[in-house]
Amino acid sequence: MEASVPFPSPGPPAGSCTDATQDSPFWALQTPADLAGTLFSNREDFIFGMNLTAVCVALYPDLRLLTFTLVSNQLLFLLSGAQETVVLFFLSYKKRLKRYLSDRFRYPDLARLEPGLTMIRDPQTLRQEILRINGYGASGQPGYTPYSYPWSAGILYFNPLILKLPKVPFSSLSQAERRRISRSRLLPLPRSYLVYQGIIAPSSYCAISEGESCFRDARQYFRLLSQ
Repeated sequence: MEASVPFPSPGPPAGSCTDATQDSPFWALQTPADLAGTLFSNREDFIFGMNLTAVCVALYPDLRLLTFTLVSNQLLFLLSGAQETVVLFFLSYKKRLKRYLSDRFRYPDLARLEPGLTMIRDPQTLRQEILRINGYGASGQPGYTPYSYPWSAGILYFNPLILKLPKVPFSSLSQAERRRISRSRLLPLPRSYLVYQGIIAPSSYCAISEGESCFRDARQYFRLLSQ
């Protein structure tokens, strides 16, 4: 069942990348790359997918999401928490995505949209997964870099200018606008959520600082990401 408990403000616990991996396991969740059909085919679809990520994170406040990337036929998430909660997070995402696509008379092969899970227990592997996921959206797309691919939390890593973009609190929007963004009539979202151009900002619900702690500094991150 989906959780319905008060939502704490997102944000990483104090400590290093080593502390994080000792605290609880991380899970790299990736769906198959050869899915028959397209999950996200236009800007509206991707905005829905981004906001759906925020909704599902709110449903399971015991999870921490370090980063994620959406591409046309794949989902990639890097989460920390109990394995069963990670699976529930994915099933909630899949259920809502299926409803969204069905409402638009689109029926990709969601039977094969299953979560491939890899447990991560050491800082080096965690670092590699952050780099892989943050660079995934731009790979094979010459029009993007990891710092410009918009359908990912990777754009936020060591990029303080993004954090300064003007945003408004989700709670300050009209009820109709909140429903339009969350695609839900009943689901409350944390007051800490901020919205930029119709998208719930990933900085509101991703533990970016925790992911950044896996790197010595911005220069090391950029060098490794560019390799």
